Amino acid sequence: MPIPSGPAGPVLPSWAPGLSDVAQYVPQRTLVPTSGANNSEWTFDSTTRPTDVVVDGLIAKACAWTVLPLHHALDASLTQAAATVAAQHAAWAVEQAYPEREAKARDTATDTAAALLKEARQMRAELVIANDLAWDTDHGTVDTPYTGFDVVYSFPEPCLYGDLNL
Repeated sequence: MPIPSGPAGPVLPSWAPGLSDVAQYVPQRTLVPTSGANNSEWTFDSTTRPTDVVVDGLIAKACAWTVLPLHHALDASLTQAAATVAAQHAAWAVEQAYPEREAKARDTATDTAAALLKEARQMRAELVIANDLAWDTDHGTVDTPYTGFDVVYSFPEPCLYGDLNL
């Protein structure tokens, strides 16, 4: 599904996280590379790497990723949760897209990215369930997602002598 784009870049949903929301997860990416200072900006702008334009695109993709598995439109009561999921996914994308040059820093960035993606996936799964419950009109009869485990056969314990009746 392509991301809608306007003249100023991608069109974000009203609940989309801001640049500073994403920066909270990856403050090390908000350092201005040419300033020589080691102070985080806590947001993205034209002087950071990546720039604000790039991160806005990643936020739009993260918003689409967040709502993709939903069975219904996002319930208004869950917009903050959806924004948090999208912010973590966008932070993962920032961390993955801009690799470090030094091996130790690269390993740390890879670990950070893996942790962000794992948590974003877990939170998205919980968001799907919460959204289904919010749209549930049967009061609690919503199906839980398939976990991969089905009971196929259920038999009593066999007797000691097997199938023969002695």
